[in-house]
Amino acid sequence: MRQFCLLFVVVIAQIVWAGVAPSATLAVRGGNVTLLLATATAGQEPDPAVYVAANALKYRKGNFDPPQKITAETDLGTPLFDLKVEAIGLRSGISTGELTLATTAQDLITNITKKGARSCDLRYTLEAQVSDGTGTDVHTVTYTITAD
Repeated sequence: MRQFCLLFVVVIAQIVWAGVAPSATLAVRGGNVTLLLATATAGQEPDPAVYVAANALKYRKGNFDPPQKITAETDLGTPLFDLKVEAIGLRSGISTGELTLATTAQDLITNITKKGARSCDLRYTLEAQVSDGTGTDVHTVTYTITAD
């Protein structure tokens, strides 16, 4: 049986001050996560591996800021496998749904309008095709809060 493996590291949270007051904050909790694709039905693609990081993304909109958004991107330009992320269980803002991480920042949460501390879970999904072969990807995922 082939094993498809992905190791990814969530290490960076940043604030882009254009349109964001100094009272805005962003933090990622959790640390390193390993997803392993090891099961598949004969003749079919491997089953996706899913990991939900509870309360992993902490964010705060400043009191007088315009609506904010949070973007996500990876540093890995040519991954072997698809790594997806979705913000779930939001307490402020609108999730854009599941997105496949790329080296270009993509909106993860938009329309953050409530002031004060908020958090959400992050659901990571690893998907691969048999044709992808075997190997390991290492991602550094960057989350950024900025004006919407």
